[in-house]
Amino acid sequence: MQNEVDFYHTSDSCVTSGRGRLHRSRSRFFSDFGRINCIESIGASPGKDSSLIGAGCAHDTYQERANQIKNHADAFYDSLKANRVESAIRDNEQIEAMASQMGDTVRKQAGQQGTTAVEREFALMNTANEAAATNWLALGQYFAIKRQYPQARATYRRVIDTYTNPTDRPYREQALRALKDLDMLNPPTTTTKTNP
Repeated sequence: MQNEVDFYHTSDSCVTSGRGRLHRSRSRFFSDFGRINCIESIGASPGKDSSLIGAGCAHDTYQERANQIKNHADAFYDSLKANRVESAIRDNEQIEAMASQMGDTVRKQAGQQGTTAVEREFALMNTANEAAATNWLALGQYFAIKRQYPQARATYRRVIDTYTNPTDRPYREQALRALKDLDMLNPPTTTTKTNP
């Protein structure tokens, strides 16, 4: 079954719905990615006057980076399906690096608030950050399913330690719940000292 994403417009927003047999977090990424593409298509939609053709060219770098995030996310899940964990980690680290670079750009251009370029960069940064956090959670689930409990714990700890912004709270909370669930599956061993 081929996975697909549908885009449709409402009067005040773009809505994306994922269908298919995708992991819930993956379809959320595609939903966010769809919103980015929708923002792009509104700015350069057919039927607009020809002055937007030049504006469409200015979006190429933005669209390329959005496609890179999507490609790395696809590669992440493909690697997990093929049990290539190291490759999946590298792809997710690439998404994180892109989010960090975008964050630097947003901070540098913060004085130009309200500009479309800064808003798009901020949206793309958030999408990359959310995709990376969601991917780490998926990797933790992968390790738990494979009964690699120490790796799962380390992955969830990484989410908790790395994603510290207030907007990242849902990811930290999900990682904390997953750690508690792991304790049910594989209780941590405690060593007791006995005196000889």
